[in-house]
Amino acid sequence: MNNELNKQAEEQQIPQSQQQENHKQKKGKKGEASLTELEKAQREIARLQEELKTAQEENAKSQDQYIRLQAEWDNFRKRKDRELTERLRFAYEDLIKELLPILDNFDRTLKSIEKTDNLEAVKEGIELVAKNMRKQFEKVGLQPIESLNKDFDYELHEAISSVPVEEEEKKGKVIDEVEKGYKLNDKVIRFSKVVVGE
Repeated sequence: MNNELNKQAEEQQIPQSQQQENHKQKKGKKGEASLTELEKAQREIARLQEELKTAQEENAKSQDQYIRLQAEWDNFRKRKDRELTERLRFAYEDLIKELLPILDNFDRTLKSIEKTDNLEAVKEGIELVAKNMRKQFEKVGLQPIESLNKDFDYELHEAISSVPVEEEEKKGKVIDEVEKGYKLNDKVIRFSKVVVGE
């Protein structure tokens, strides 16, 4: 009986040792699997680190480009501001150059008034100066608004008063111009100050 028990114990031991071997083999395979997964994870980490490095470099380049573009824009804006300021400072230069001879004529006329009693000559001098001045203003697009005997037009005229008139055709018309109005390139820059018949 002892023999039988020993035999059964031996049979039970064999499977137990096989079980241990099997367990060791499984453990080895599991260890190998864990090692492979670790290597994969390390490769993935290395790849992600490389992507991060590339993204950081691209970000640095983009920031550098942004800073450069911002500086270029600021310089462009400053240059345009300077140009505009310069243009505004000298916007009337050409007009002033055209008006200087008229100013000279006024000065000559004033001197001639002091030296002469001939009012007709003085009048002619003043008329000549006024004619030259009108011509220079016309060159830049200034036109007088014709008002006398025209229908009152609120887009061209400013009625400073109205007077009763006997003639029916003068009612609603400009019968006197107190101050001439002007257009600059078809835009009214000063309304004619007028008296209207009613």
